[in-house]
Amino acid sequence: MSGSYQFALRVLKVGDALPPKRVSSRVVGWQLVKAGTSTASNYEEARGAMSRKEFVAKLAISYRECREAVFWLRVLRDAELLAGSRMESIIQEGLEIRAILGSSLKTARSDRIRT
Repeated sequence: MSGSYQFALRVLKVGDALPPKRVSSRVVGWQLVKAGTSTASNYEEARGAMSRKEFVAKLAISYRECREAVFWLRVLRDAELLAGSRMESIIQEGLEIRAILGSSLKTARSDRIRT
C-alpha cells in the first residue's frame, strides 16, 4: 500500500506547516506526525509478518493509528490551525486508507483465510 507511505509524507508536510510558536500546534502536530507515520510503518511491518497472528496484530495497529491520524487532522482543521481547504484532501485520503485497512483487517480476522 504505497498509499500509506504517501499519506505519511503528506502528514509530515502538514506537521511542518503548523505555526511553530503555538503550543496547540506543537502538541497536536506531534501527535499527528506520530500517528500518521505509524500508519505506514506498521502496515509495512504487517507485510513482513512471519505468521497470520503477527500480520493481524500489525494491521490492527496500523488501522488504529490511521484512525488517530484522521482525528488529529480534523482537530487541526476545526481549530483553524491550518486552512480547512488544505485539510480536506488529506482527511479524505486518511479516511480512504482507514477503510482499506479496516476491510483488510476484517478479512484477515475471518475464517475464510487459513494459514
